[in-house]
Amino acid sequence: MCPLLISKSEPEPLGAIFPDQRTLTRIFQEQVEAGFPADLALNLVFQVLVMRAVDATGASSAALALAHGGEMICRAAFLEPSC
Repeated sequence: MCPLLISKSEPEPLGAIFPDQRTLTRIFQEQVEAGFPADLALNLVFQVLVMRAVDATGASSAALALAHGGEMICRAAFLEPSC
């Protein structure tokens, strides 16, 4: 049985949901210092943003795609496990 989703009556301020630029930069730097290549560290930051978007909206999934050379490239995605 799937859990009942309860919508929020008032949306949370974006600052309370999404990390600010300093926090995102710190997450990126921590990943690079831990030995991840810069492109993988950036993907990890994108993943944080996607997961926060799911939390903020109550959605069951989200994705982040960026334009590159006339194409859209998916850089991060999250899908809650189905019940």
